[in-house]
Amino acid sequence: MKTNRGLFAVLLTLWLVAGQAAVAGKLIDLKVTDDDGVYTIRVNMVVYAAPEHVYDVLTDYRHIHRLNPSITESELLPVAADGLARVRTRIEDCVFIFCVDLVRVENVRAVQAGHLSAEMDPKASDFDYGRTEWWILQLGDYSRVVFEARLQPGFTLPPVIGPYIIKRNMRA
Repeated sequence: MKTNRGLFAVLLTLWLVAGQAAVAGKLIDLKVTDDDGVYTIRVNMVVYAAPEHVYDVLTDYRHIHRLNPSITESELLPVAADGLARVRTRIEDCVFIFCVDLVRVENVRAVQAGHLSAEMDPKASDFDYGRTEWWILQLGDYSRVVFEARLQPGFTLPPVIGPYIIKRNMRA
């Protein structure tokens, strides 16, 4: 289902994507850019948990919804033809008076230990394009987590306002 619910839908979705690794930790760096409607997000954080735990949480696809109350559903779909995990999440939330209901279907690949890569299926998602990468690295007793995403919503955002509000919401 394509939607045109505007700025708040994308801001909320981008915030939730980055928020999926939100085990207690510290944000080191956050960068959001907009290149003609394609948003690039880079988050560098320290998570106060061992890399194995962070990886287990991120790959518990049936329970991703436990990480954020706005993710109302998460399910592991039948495996894709190429053997990749296929994950569907539904995001429902309201920001002020604007409510959103977005679906994201991703094919997820464990590239190597501590590295996950996911690509959205635009036919089954509210995005025309989406690709995310997670790197989970040992940092003493904790983990350094780097998240990168390129997302193209299936609807239009104002070019100047979008990145500013995304960064503000993600920092909060």
